[in-house]
Amino acid sequence: MSILGIFLTILKIIGIILLSIIGCILLLMLVILFVAIKYDGEIETKGNLESTQVNLRISWFFKLVRLNYSLKNGKSELVTKILFKTLGGEKENSSEEREVFKEEEFKEPEKAEEKFEEEPKEPKKENQQITEPEEKPKERSPETSPPKKKRKKGYTFQKIYDKIESFGAKLEGLEEKKDKIFNFIQDKNHRAALGQVKEKGIILLKRLKPKYLKGNVCLGFEDPYHTGRVAAIYSVFSPWLYERITLYPNFEDRVLEGDLRIKGNVRVIALVCFLLPLVLKREVRTTYKDIRKFKL
Repeated sequence: MSILGIFLTILKIIGIILLSIIGCILLLMLVILFVAIKYDGEIETKGNLESTQVNLRISWFFKLVRLNYSLKNGKSELVTKILFKTLGGEKENSSEEREVFKEEEFKEPEKAEEKFEEEPKEPKKENQQITEPEEKPKERSPETSPPKKKRKKGYTFQKIYDKIESFGAKLEGLEEKKDKIFNFIQDKNHRAALGQVKEKGIILLKRLKPKYLKGNVCLGFEDPYHTGRVAAIYSVFSPWLYERITLYPNFEDRVLEGDLRIKGNVRVIALVCFLLPLVLKREVRTTYKDIRKFKL
């Protein structure tokens, strides 16, 4: 075989190896982009941590990568499985180990007391001076005690006035900030960028919409005003949440009870299709730089 043939054979082997590496990288990128990340979760609560139960399961690539999170009786556990290897999910100490640990804790101070008793006592010195007990200061009788200073009414009124004045100054500051934000939004490039983000964001939300969503929530605040605001916000989104999430507002008591079940999947390609067109737009890049420099 000639030298040229050997050289061509080496180049052929190198080309096959490079093509194999490039093919593996492309295959891995396609798997990451198009294989869905599946999630399935449920939550149930009666207003406190002990009664709250959470179960969340996330899997990817035919369940070769799994993540399970659970919360029950105030104790949480996170278990991650990659192929056949389990990470996390450490078990708590058994009852026997806890008892042994407690016994060791109680034994340690006893040993310290024994050592303290074994220490020899120092003999008393003969020429030690006898200290006379100090005379306690005489307690003042309620008749001789100085009268308590009474707060002047003017002090409380002045405090209330200062609070009202500071609140008014905050409102003035908010008005100035509001005008500054309004002028920032009214810029031509900024408005175009916000419009493009809104358009792509709606498409992204449609792609990320869960396949199954069902829940019942009973919600109430101490102030009925806040409960009414939440109910008003819920009514705005009710066309999308109809027959999925039912809200029962409670205007009398402070309460948070309910259950929720959600199931769906997410693909990385959806996030790429959202971010890539925005990054390529000059208006979006300019607005991002202006936002970083913007200060109220």
